[in-house]
Amino acid sequence: MKDTLSSKLNRRIRQELGFWMLYARSAIARDTDRAAQIEAQLESFCLFVGYPRSGSTLVGSILDAHPNVIIGHEVDALGMIRWGARAQTLCRALISSSEKFRDVGSQWQGYNYRVDSLWQGRYSELKVIGDKEAGRTSVHCVREPELLDRLRDQVRRPLKCIHVVRNPLDNIATMYWRGRYPYLGLPLSVAIRDYRVMCDGVAAARGKLSKDEFLDIYYDDVVADPRRSIIALCEFLELPADKPFVESCIGAVSAGSYNSRSSVEWSSGDERAVAEIMRDFETHRRFSQESV
Repeated sequence: MKDTLSSKLNRRIRQELGFWMLYARSAIARDTDRAAQIEAQLESFCLFVGYPRSGSTLVGSILDAHPNVIIGHEVDALGMIRWGARAQTLCRALISSSEKFRDVGSQWQGYNYRVDSLWQGRYSELKVIGDKEAGRTSVHCVREPELLDRLRDQVRRPLKCIHVVRNPLDNIATMYWRGRYPYLGLPLSVAIRDYRVMCDGVAAARGKLSKDEFLDIYYDDVVADPRRSIIALCEFLELPADKPFVESCIGAVSAGSYNSRSSVEWSSGDERAVAEIMRDFETHRRFSQESV
């Protein structure tokens, strides 16, 4: 058991360090002409808000396969802005992250997010760039919502925010088992508390953005009708949804949705806390009739 814990923690540390090293590499990059050209082409900057294990990686990988999009893999764009990153530095970090994710086969946490024969990790004409890190973005929005203003000032482009929503019972259960909680001896109630904080962060982000800058998309809908969801994502980002692109992305979406809520034990207090989340946040009310 100790070996398993050690290997998982070490792997997570290496992943985190790897992606943060993108910041250091991009900050000292010398290809300023290319960075300036990229910045001039951009039409919008895309952020994900929400929660770990919600389906953001799947949605981000689909968008990253579009010829006009680069989506970095958990770069923590708002964290970079907090540390004073400029727009060109941020863009270089996001491109490097997308390339790195492609080079490791678009594999993450045991899942394959590769979309064959498309543009993951590269682009033809870059119109949208962004970061699929949802959880930390939400936490930033709770603690320092003004970071969204600072990001907008840096990129000088419209912000486009995508909120991927999964049934909170399944989302929290997966957060718990695949997160730090069991290894630190923390109860499920801590994961529920963290999830609620991220819900508050989503609400804070929504309050800072206009209606045409914010999109709610349900993971279950992506799985049930990927064509409709992919087209909706492209329309939101004002991108073409060509048939070859849509069809290839449909093939990357796995059928079915794993019911992970049964993998944890829920106390009556845990169930009440999740029911309150479903009641208090409008996007979660569609799940209010479901139980563990």
